[in-house]
Amino acid sequence: VHMLDQLNANEQRVLMELLIFLAKSDGAIKDVEEEVLYQYADLVEVDFTSLTGDYTPEILVPQFESAASRLIALQELLRLSHIDGVFADDEKSAILDVAAYMGVPLELLNKLDRWVVEGLRWVMRGEELLEEAEELLEI
Repeated sequence: VHMLDQLNANEQRVLMELLIFLAKSDGAIKDVEEEVLYQYADLVEVDFTSLTGDYTPEILVPQFESAASRLIALQELLRLSHIDGVFADDEKSAILDVAAYMGVPLELLNKLDRWVVEGLRWVMRGEELLEEAEELLEI
C-alpha cells in the first residue's frame, strides 16, 4: 500500500499538478524529475500528457480535503525535490509556499523533510546492499 492510495482521485491529480509545478520551479524539468513524474502518473493512473503544471498552489492546495492528504502531498513534493541530490532554492521556496497555503507549521515541515531524506537514504542503502550481494553471491 502506497501513501498515494490515501488520496482520492482528484487529490491525486492535484498532486501531479503540484509536482509538475515544483519540477518547473527551478526553470526546467530535469530528466530524473521527468522520469519520477511519469512513475507517479502511472501509480495514480493519470495521463501525464494531460497535465500542464500551470496551476498555482493557491488554486491547487484547497482541493486537498484533509490534514493527512496535505501532509502526503508535501511528503511527495519533498521527495521529488531531493531525488536528484540537489534541493535548489527555487524548490525550497515553492515548497515553503505550498506549506504556507496548507497551514503547515515550519516545524512540522522540517520534521517531514528529515523523514523524507532518511527514507531516501534507506532506499539508497538497500540498493547498495543488493549490488553488493550481486557481486558476492554466485547464483
